[in-house]
Amino acid sequence: MSVQSFGDRHTVSKLETVERYLQMYVTALKNQPFELLYVDACAGSGSSVPRAAFRAAEDEKQHALSGFATPVADTDEIIVGSAVRALGVDPPFHRYLFNDVKPSNVKALRQSIEGRFSHLADRVEITRLDANSMLRQLCSSYNWRKTRAVVFLGSKLNQPLENRWSH
Repeated sequence: MSVQSFGDRHTVSKLETVERYLQMYVTALKNQPFELLYVDACAGSGSSVPRAAFRAAEDEKQHALSGFATPVADTDEIIVGSAVRALGVDPPFHRYLFNDVKPSNVKALRQSIEGRFSHLADRVEITRLDANSMLRQLCSSYNWRKTRAVVFLGSKLNQPLENRWSH
């Protein structure tokens, strides 16, 4: 599986806050007549390794004869992403709409869903669109009188503002 390098320790705190919010959201609306959607326009691979850990693993590789072709990071340092956290809330959302432009991220996310959340697979749709296109399509595809959604827009912090949603 391809390892995505993203975020650092502060990212975990932010994602934990998102997860708590999602749990409260589905709990508060579970008896309402709405279809509940979780939308992640830049879902990524489902997990990542903090950039600092990835750099440390690269440095270690430079100085050791480990025999690994790619850097190896400690599994304790893996950051569980927003998409996987959303799949873990209970009660579950009615639909999960994930999007990412990178084929390797989409493949890794699909593998994570098949491995850990196969019971929700029929509720998941994954697209490979520009985030703006995905969101425009979303807005025109649902009856918003009967649907409520949490839309997560992860930021691309290393890109200029005008390039954050287009690749």
